[in-house]
Amino acid sequence: MLIESAAFLAVVLAEQGKHEEALEWTEIAMNSMDGLDAGKRPQVRHWCGEAYKAAGRNDKADEQSKLANEEKEAFAGAITNHYELLIALVSDIDEHLAGNPIFNVPPLEEIREKFLNNLS
Repeated sequence: MLIESAAFLAVVLAEQGKHEEALEWTEIAMNSMDGLDAGKRPQVRHWCGEAYKAAGRNDKADEQSKLANEEKEAFAGAITNHYELLIALVSDIDEHLAGNPIFNVPPLEEIREKFLNNLS
């Protein structure tokens, strides 16, 4: 939470014209991302990119945007792979659940479609 806050603070400072302070907070956020959850890294990179952009550092902003997109795709791919494994595990019991009003489980394809739509 602190890392995300530092990145967001950098954006606010940059938009207020406090570019030096914004760049300092951006560097703090960037240097602290090692232990950050993979799902949060793209957002932190996005905010750092926005801070760089507002501070006139378009080269750094573009770099962070590119890295954020790559990490977002990698995370989505990993989640999708885990989801596919889950589908494989559940598919055996799907036939027992399908059509049983007690469980009210939608077809796996419908669940998969909703999940993948939420990743977008």
